[in-house]
Amino acid sequence: MLIVTLAYNRPDFIELQLNSFKKWVKDFEFVVYDNSLDDQVEKECKRLGLKSIKVSSHGGTANANASGAITQMWKDLQKEKGIITFIDSDMFLTAPIPDIKEYDAAFAYLYAKGITYPWASYWMFNMDTFPHKEDINWNVG
Repeated sequence: MLIVTLAYNRPDFIELQLNSFKKWVKDFEFVVYDNSLDDQVEKECKRLGLKSIKVSSHGGTANANASGAITQMWKDLQKEKGIITFIDSDMFLTAPIPDIKEYDAAFAYLYAKGITYPWASYWMFNMDTFPHKEDINWNVG
């Protein structure tokens, strides 16, 4: 399983996330997409032996930066095989990640202002079966 996160200026969370994955996931690769304004996330990944990939940060709001960075990240991930789990950089596992081999995708849902929608902070895709990957648009607004 490939687990990815998008880190924005919080290198202190990376080791905490990694430790939660080690506790709850048997076999995984953890890749940090670095959307930071400096090199602290990259340094922390290097210290922990993790792969980090720098993605564009335009100096705007955190949400606007994240949208563009997730779009770049998705272009990379479309080539992957197997299960990909995305978890926001300030989230930590408290239970095992479910096995979704029988499904194309799984999301955590959020309910706000009378609407239930897939929460962008935690999602999983079975890249072997998920159709039309190229049609997903992560840009907001």
